[in-house]
Amino acid sequence: MTLEANKDLILRWADVIWNEGNVAASDQFITQDFFNHNLPDLPPVRGRDEHAAWVTRSRDQLDGWHVTIDDLVAEGDRVASRWTIRGTNKQTGQPTTIPGMHVYRFEGGKIAEMWSSVYRPERG
Repeated sequence: MTLEANKDLILRWADVIWNEGNVAASDQFITQDFFNHNLPDLPPVRGRDEHAAWVTRSRDQLDGWHVTIDDLVAEGDRVASRWTIRGTNKQTGQPTTIPGMHVYRFEGGKIAEMWSSVYRPERG
């Protein structure tokens, strides 16, 4: 796949999986053995079933969950994204903005591996 095709897949993954919550479409975007290295204090996410649970768990924390891809950079089999999640925290009722970045590794036209960096002021 081309660099532009890989970037386009990230944009569609953000919309279909994260914004719409359509985890049933995961096979269109991630490999069967997808691996998210995740943050140091969270367990890794392995495979499509854990990916679906992770997406659902994450989306359940905010009403009006919406992720915007702010930047995409691609080189070789990697794409880096800078993104912002916005919504209303279900526990506090407060508007919430969460910025972060991911680096994705592609294999066979799908996301095979990713690394996460998320700004979470509540955790220090």
